[in-house]
Amino acid sequence: MDEHIGLRIYAAAYITAGVIIGGVGSFFGAIGSASPDILPTILAFAAWAAFFFVAVVVALKGVVVLLEEIVQGTGE
Repeated sequence: MDEHIGLRIYAAAYITAGVIIGGVGSFFGAIGSASPDILPTILAFAAWAAFFFVAVVVALKGVVVLLEEIVQGTGE
């Protein structure tokens, strides 16, 4: 178990980065949606959607790294 600690830290870093990116997107979405006009609200939603997509992709990379470790560990 201890020989794979670096890989687990690597995966955790990607998952944490995904969460941080998602939080930043939510922050920008909340700022833009506070405007009474429709254009900033639409742009805020688009920014939130883009940040959310990137956050999911980054976090899933960490999950894939963990799954690869599990699959390789069962084959040994």
